[in-house]
Amino acid sequence: MQGAVSGTRSSVSSTGSAAQAQCSSNPANPVPNLTATTSWFNQATYWAVLTVLSEPTTAARALVIKQLIHIAFHCLARRNYYGAFEIAIALDNSAVRRLHETWALIPPLMKDIVSRVLEVLQSRMNFRTYRESV
Repeated sequence: MQGAVSGTRSSVSSTGSAAQAQCSSNPANPVPNLTATTSWFNQATYWAVLTVLSEPTTAARALVIKQLIHIAFHCLARRNYYGAFEIAIALDNSAVRRLHETWALIPPLMKDIVSRVLEVLQSRMNFRTYRESV
């Protein structure tokens, strides 16, 4: 799993550098770093969704979901909120959320981890939970 993501990350980084070089001559994109960061977030999220959905069996999808939850847990423990949020958003995607038979194989504790990540990054009260975590 990591190899596919790391290859994408370097291309986003190089895209960001190229965008920085064009910043002064490209008024259509005045914030290239934000554009690259948003692009990376979207790529990582959709990668996680596609990784789950590409598995042919319910048991295989459940295993991938468990692995992604495990990664999100470690991201949150290391205060990598961005990485944890990428994974939590992917697991909260409607295409993944509809897999009721697959989610039935996920232990409640692991489901609570996803809920906790989504709770930390709620926009209620100006991201209060997130600010208190940091």
